[in-house]
Amino acid sequence: MLKSSKKLGRIRWYIAAIPLICLAGMTVQVFLMSLQSSQLMSSAAATNLSGRQRMLNQRHTRELLEIAEGDKANPEATYELMMESLSLLRFGGEHEFGEIHPADESVAEALDLSQTAFEHKKKLADEFLSALQIADKERVQNLRAMLIAQTQDAHQAAHAVVMAIGDDASYLAQQQFYRMMLGAILITIGCFAVSMYCSRKAVTVLAKASESIGSTGDVAQNVSTSAESLRSAVEQFEASIQEIARNATGAASVARNAVDAARSTTETISRLGRSSTEIGEMIRVINSIAEQTNLLALNATIEAARAGEAGKGFAVVANEVKELAAQTGTATEDIVRRIEAIQGDTMEATDAIELVSDIISQINESQNAIAGAVEEQTAMTAEISNNVADLADGNNMIANTVLSLTELLRSEVKGAISGQSSSGKRGSQMQAKYQL
Repeated sequence: MLKSSKKLGRIRWYIAAIPLICLAGMTVQVFLMSLQSSQLMSSAAATNLSGRQRMLNQRHTRELLEIAEGDKANPEATYELMMESLSLLRFGGEHEFGEIHPADESVAEALDLSQTAFEHKKKLADEFLSALQIADKERVQNLRAMLIAQTQDAHQAAHAVVMAIGDDASYLAQQQFYRMMLGAILITIGCFAVSMYCSRKAVTVLAKASESIGSTGDVAQNVSTSAESLRSAVEQFEASIQEIARNATGAASVARNAVDAARSTTETISRLGRSSTEIGEMIRVINSIAEQTNLLALNATIEAARAGEAGKGFAVVANEVKELAAQTGTATEDIVRRIEAIQGDTMEATDAIELVSDIISQINESQNAIAGAVEEQTAMTAEISNNVADLADGNNMIANTVLSLTELLRSEVKGAISGQSSSGKRGSQMQAKYQL
């Protein structure tokens, strides 16, 4: 009779371990969701840093032209900042924009092209400064044109890095979503299958025990009543497990919404990249106008130095300068509108990120609901344990049928927990650890 009681106890502990298994699975899902959020934030930080590269590229060119005009500037510091940003994008690290993860293969290829473009531009910049020192005007003009062209090439290479990071973030979000969905499905199916198997085995064993002792009078009737109570408790247990499955499905649905919100953030950042490209086009127009203005100003100076009829030429040149200045003003206004568009896109990106935070909060609420359902399983398991104890006491009072009942319980319980003894031991350890 002692061996029978021990085997019944093993069934009781095995059932009690099921909610712990489900809770552990849900904890893994929450961890995967937090990891995905960290990766998306890293992609956003990398996008901001790579976008800044385009601005630094323009500033580097402007500083070189300012030196040519006799002003003070430090293009070397700007170039060093560009190379430091490239290294951070490639190998990862902490930045004021956020933590940046190391680049994958596709982003690394785009970074290689960007670095090549920057290095070629640096070589042209060094030659340009050398030509300025020896006052080789023709060489300066040629290198100036080459610098402007290389600036555009470097701008496009930096933009390619932004697009590669955006594509990588979108792909990563999709992969993480599919993994979480698969994990949620497997965890739900596994928990449900194990609970159904164990519950039905326990009910079968106890039902046969009730039939075997049906002729032993009032005590046997009490045993049968306890078995029916256990059957009802197990049915409630199965219903609660189904509730856990529905909550898990709800958590997966919320995770899908989080992925959609992150994808919206990626699209908004892509629009920022396109707006920045349009600003680059307008800057080239302004640079071209500025160069023509400088040439006309030089001609105006020459004409002013002449006497007599040559003064009429000065008036013509002055009128041309005025028209070019008007074009410059128009281009500047267009740049202002583009910048306002970028600011609007930035606000949309901020709203999208806030939406991701709200959705993650909903995920937490779903997990709390799952935890509540697991607590209900703990209470039901205690009730099952009490009913099993009542059955054991009744069996001790049955004299003539105790041997046959013991053999029946030994045979059926052994089949129910065959191959699961190690799982039952781990379930008991987890129960003691979490004090459920």
